[in-house]
Amino acid sequence: MLTTPWATITIVWGCLLKRSEFNPNSPDAHTNLGLAYVGLGNKEAATQEYNIVKSMDPILAKQLLKAIASY
Repeated sequence: MLTTPWATITIVWGCLLKRSEFNPNSPDAHTNLGLAYVGLGNKEAATQEYNIVKSMDPILAKQLLKAIASY
């Protein structure tokens, strides 16, 4: 069984990715996926999720942008 922190992050990231695929119109799903990318250090992918979210929910987009900027 995987118990390392990176294994946990990878599992969570995979779940968020699936959620955004199943519900592509969910700003929450894309925001959470963007935050997961920030946590993984993938600023480029987080920014792509930000660009998706900003047309759906400007408030969530602003929160995601703050997280990206603080990375």
